[in-house]
Amino acid sequence: MSSLARPDCWWDAPGQTACSANYYEDALQLAHYTRLLQACGLHPGEDRLFGAILGTSLVAQSGAAAEFVFAWHDLTRPTRPTFSRSRGKVLRSVLERYDHEHAFRVKVAATAALITGAGDDPEPLVVPIGQRECQECPYELWCAEQMGPEDASVAITRGRLDPREWQTLRRMGITTTGALADLDPEDPAFFDEYYPEVSQHSRGQSLKRLSAAVRQAQMICEGVDFQPISGVPIEVPAADVEIDFDIEWDTSLRIYQWGLRVRDGQDDSTARYEPVMSFDPLDDEAELALAERVAALIGQLRTQAEAAGRTVAVYHWHHVEVSMTRRFTCVTTALEGITVDLRAWFLRTFYVRGEASIKAVAQFFGFTWGVDDPGGLQSMSKIEIARGTDADARNARQWCLDYNESDVAAQAVIRDGLRAMFSPGNTEEGNGANAVGPTG
Repeated sequence: MSSLARPDCWWDAPGQTACSANYYEDALQLAHYTRLLQACGLHPGEDRLFGAILGTSLVAQSGAAAEFVFAWHDLTRPTRPTFSRSRGKVLRSVLERYDHEHAFRVKVAATAALITGAGDDPEPLVVPIGQRECQECPYELWCAEQMGPEDASVAITRGRLDPREWQTLRRMGITTTGALADLDPEDPAFFDEYYPEVSQHSRGQSLKRLSAAVRQAQMICEGVDFQPISGVPIEVPAADVEIDFDIEWDTSLRIYQWGLRVRDGQDDSTARYEPVMSFDPLDDEAELALAERVAALIGQLRTQAEAAGRTVAVYHWHHVEVSMTRRFTCVTTALEGITVDLRAWFLRTFYVRGEASIKAVAQFFGFTWGVDDPGGLQSMSKIEIARGTDADARNARQWCLDYNESDVAAQAVIRDGLRAMFSPGNTEEGNGANAVGPTG
C-alpha cells in the first residue's frame, strides 16, 4: 500500500488484501494502461510492472489517522487460473492474460478486414455466442441473424453455459436447441469426450451445468414456462391475513412509496390497496416519517390478527423489500418473522424457463399491468415528474399509484394461479410432466 500523498512510498499491510471481488477487472485495466504507457515510451521499465487502485477501506498506519490508500498490484505475479487444453488449469499473470486476449482480438480484426464477400475470403476466426451481455450490445441483432433462431446459446437465457461450453457443444455437433434437448448429458460416451474441453469447472459442476441447459432446451421445445422440481403436491405459502408488499424509490434511493395490498386469506374479493407515499421531495426526516407510518400500519394489522388467533404473512418478490428497508428499525420490527420472499420460494419449487421477474411470472397467469411500460426505472422517472404541479404531474402520480398497485396484485395472482393449477384434484396439470404451457 501507499498513501495518496506519497504513492512512491510503499508499506506492507498484513491482514489486508487487494484481491477483492473486482480484482481481476481492476488488474486488467491496469495491464491495459501499462501497455499503453510502454507503447508511448512513458513507462518506467520492466522492473516496475505494477499498478495501483484506490482502495475502498480506511487504513491507519504508524499511529496516523485512518485514510484511503493505494493498493498496489504486481501485474507479473501469476494469480489467474486459466484453461489450457494441454495442461489443464494454469496460473498466469494479469499481463499474460491481457496480452493473450489482446493479441487474439487483433487477429480477429485483421481477418475480418480481409473479408469482402467477393471471392476466396478467409473464414472468420470467431462466430457469435449468446451470453448475458448481448442485451446491452449494439451488435445484438446482427449476431442474432448470424446465429439464427435455432441456436441454443440464443434461446437459453436462464442458466446459460459459458462460451467455452457452447463452443465445445458446437464442435461435437450440438448446434440447435432441439439437438441439445435430445442430449443425454450422463451418457459416458458423450460426457467423457465433452468434459476435458470444459475442465475449468469440476466434473460434477460441469455435469450439473450441462444438465440444466438440457432441461432448459427441453422446456423451450415443449413450450413449458415452468415445472415443479420435485413433483406435486405444491404447497403455496398461505396465511389467514395476506399482505402483498412492494416499495418504490427515487433516483436518490429514497423510498417514496410503500404499497400494501391486504386481504382475508385467499379471498381476493376482500383485497384492499393501502399505499403509504409522498409526492414531495424527501429528506431523512420525511422518508423516516413514511417508514414509521408503514410500520404502524403493519403492526396494527398484525396485532389485530394475532388477537383473533389468525396468522399473518407479508409477501414480497425478491429481497429488496427487506434489504432496502432494514435501515428503518421500526419496519424491521414490524416485519420480523412474517415475510415470505415469493421469488425465492418460486425458484426453490420450480424449474423456470427464462426470466423469473415478477413481470415475467405474472404473465404466465394472464396478468397485465395497469400502466404502459411498467418497470422500476420508469417509476424513478415518473416520480420526478409527479413532484411537479401541472397536468403531466397529475398523470404521473396516477401512474405511480397504478403501477405499484399492479405490482402487489400480481403477487396474489401468482399464488392463486398456482393453487388452482396444482390443487390435489388437478392431476392432469399437477403431475409435473406438462406443468405449464405458454400463455396467450
